[in-house]
Amino acid sequence: MKRISTVLALLAIAALFAGAQGSSTPTSQVATPVVTPSPAAAATSAAALGPTEGKHYLVTSTLGAERSAKLLVRLEDLFSLFARVFRFDEGHLQGKLIVREFGTKADFDAYLLKSAGETRGDFVYIHYPSALKRELLLFSKPEPEFSASLAHQAFVQYLKAFIQDPPLWLRDGFAVCFETVRWKEAGAESSFAENLAWLETVKALKAKNTLIKLDRLFEASPEDARAAVEVFYPEAWAFVSFLVNDTEGDYSRLLWETIATLGPASSLADNQGAFARRVGTWYGLDALEKAFGEYVDSRKTYPELVALGTEQYNKKEYDRAGTSFAEAQRLDPTAFVVPYYLGLIAYSKAQYQQADAFYKQALALGCDKPTANYALGLNSIARGLNDEGASFLSLAATANPDRYRARVDDILKRLGKN
Repeated sequence: MKRISTVLALLAIAALFAGAQGSSTPTSQVATPVVTPSPAAAATSAAALGPTEGKHYLVTSTLGAERSAKLLVRLEDLFSLFARVFRFDEGHLQGKLIVREFGTKADFDAYLLKSAGETRGDFVYIHYPSALKRELLLFSKPEPEFSASLAHQAFVQYLKAFIQDPPLWLRDGFAVCFETVRWKEAGAESSFAENLAWLETVKALKAKNTLIKLDRLFEASPEDARAAVEVFYPEAWAFVSFLVNDTEGDYSRLLWETIATLGPASSLADNQGAFARRVGTWYGLDALEKAFGEYVDSRKTYPELVALGTEQYNKKEYDRAGTSFAEAQRLDPTAFVVPYYLGLIAYSKAQYQQADAFYKQALALGCDKPTANYALGLNSIARGLNDEGASFLSLAATANPDRYRARVDDILKRLGKN
């Protein structure tokens, strides 16, 4: 059975929504491309390939039927994730969602030029008035970029299948949130970690007082969003994150009520205006602006968490430091500094087996070898494994004699190993 594993408050979103309704460099494009094609759209030979049909999708890939089938499984998995959040009535779908994949970017460009009169640098969802002509266009590219772009644009396709003109901040904000969905081919399942790739950008924009005022964010036209894309895009993500992560329920209710009352055939202005009026009635714009700003300030970036954890460790506040470093590790699981500090914390708490695992993880991620081996040596000795400890310490002293030779010789002498 396929499984969605979630991390942090955003990834508990399904549970939050059920109760209400019964990312480091960003990988997304600078704007969500929803192309309105020309009436003279023409198909290429790829259209002649028979699609692979699933519960919600018709998938065609120029890479062959086997590829189409695998892509279909991924898309159905994404649909299930989106549905657990938005809970739209599937009976309102006007038809199955069409997805077309091209083996090369050149083929993608050729098709898009004929169908929409333009090309795009990334995947694109083409939205026709007729549901039978709408399609999501993909091309082959490496991971994790493929997964990020697929989740982003598949969400746009999903949302617009139910709501023709959703608020732009809602569409783009959630599309960015979902970019961290990753596909595990071996288990045919997805994983989903909170996307914080834009957090540093948003905090920097706020510090410079250049965030868009919320009333303008809520009622932005496509032209407004494009003109301010470097602010609109990250801020839309941040506002969605703020609503989703509201553990008290005061503001998350606003999100769920908004989703529930979006008009499937309403205009963009009507859908956005209805939300803006609800904000004014329930909270007042100033109160919402203040709460949003406090939320942005409260979220810690990776550097902030590492600095905080280091400060707490130096104060011997080991439990608090462990929490800060664990949070930092979720943001960047590839950095060695976090497991190294988690090893120091475990060692200080006499949790030597955990310390050993953390030090070895840090070493595997690129930690300075003498530093890691010295720590492993002291930890092994603390566990009573003196021979093993002496071996690690000798490696550290050999690799960096200026730093470790005298200390290692002293320790080995006391152990009778020198």
